[in-house]
Amino acid sequence: MRSCCLGFEKPYLFFIIIVGAMMINAAAGAFAESSEPALQPAVQTLAQKAFAQKTDAAVRQFFEKNLAALPNAQAKVQALTLLAEYEQHNGNYSNAADCYRRAAGFDTTDKKTALLLDAVRVLLCGGSMDSARSLLSEIAAALPVSDEDPYYRRAAVYDTWRLLAEDRADRAVPLITAYTKKKAFSEYHPALLFTLWWVNGDEDAKQRLLKEYPAGMEAAAVNGTVTVQPSTFWYLMPRSGLAQKPAAGSTASKTSTVSKTGTSSEAIKASPQSSAASKTEAASAQPSKPAAGSETQAKPSYYQLGFYKTKKYAEALATDLQKKHFTPIIKEEMRPSGTVYFAVLVKENAAGDMGLRLKDAGYEAFPIFP
Repeated sequence: MRSCCLGFEKPYLFFIIIVGAMMINAAAGAFAESSEPALQPAVQTLAQKAFAQKTDAAVRQFFEKNLAALPNAQAKVQALTLLAEYEQHNGNYSNAADCYRRAAGFDTTDKKTALLLDAVRVLLCGGSMDSARSLLSEIAAALPVSDEDPYYRRAAVYDTWRLLAEDRADRAVPLITAYTKKKAFSEYHPALLFTLWWVNGDEDAKQRLLKEYPAGMEAAAVNGTVTVQPSTFWYLMPRSGLAQKPAAGSTASKTSTVSKTGTSSEAIKASPQSSAASKTEAASAQPSKPAAGSETQAKPSYYQLGFYKTKKYAEALATDLQKKHFTPIIKEEMRPSGTVYFAVLVKENAAGDMGLRLKDAGYEAFPIFP
């Protein structure tokens, strides 16, 4: 079993992980884009003290209070990027997007666009499609329309996922299919092939993924070696029945997250603990975020375990849940296009431990907040 989903008991441990990863990758050039500069000493000191705070709110407050005292713009970029990663880790996607945008405002290099695209990525993960669409339009206006431009390619891929989440598979699927045939988009091919399989049960995409990228996390998700954890982004996607069925010998409790490498990892973003699906937004398939400051304190009213275009798949999951002594509800939701989707929900119990019970039974469940 492959599992990369880590739980962090204290914010300070997050500092150890993320700062260590950034410094290692700065030396090795392991990110998809050019290597990151080492953290400035002032940023290291700020981050170390911030992540020593006891609560998410205290971490955020410490960063904000001390940001202005940093010595230069690049230090502010680094600090805001660290805070964005931390907010994403805790499922606070709107806060993460705001941090990335603010960081972009301080950046005077060509990486400003990368930071804005990071903001788009977390908006997509959080289901904020209107904001993602608006920011993508802003970015696209400043980009050359050329497959040779790496930022154009990344924006194009994000836009197809945005279209899918908005129930525009009629536009998105042909674009995704075309990108899987373009060499310029090769870095995104595993993610795009996975997407085609996820939304359409595309057998050709699956076979190509398994043949050409057998060691990738996407292939592992397709063959059932790992499962994609629920996040707002993937729950908003139409999902084929094939994508729901684990491979023989696998279990629903096998989980994974993919590292941030700028390509396939962003698609699968499979809601890492770094995506913290257990702390995000939403009521039903079109989530609305809790009031500011309540994201980590609000208690869910339901847990969503599936979201399907085909009712029989929802019914099959509900039957499986009933066999394990849960009481599922199937909720219908009609999109503006007229397409009806079926969400499988289980109500929170009086003890407040339904999420743990579902997890112990082998289910990955997405919390639905009032």
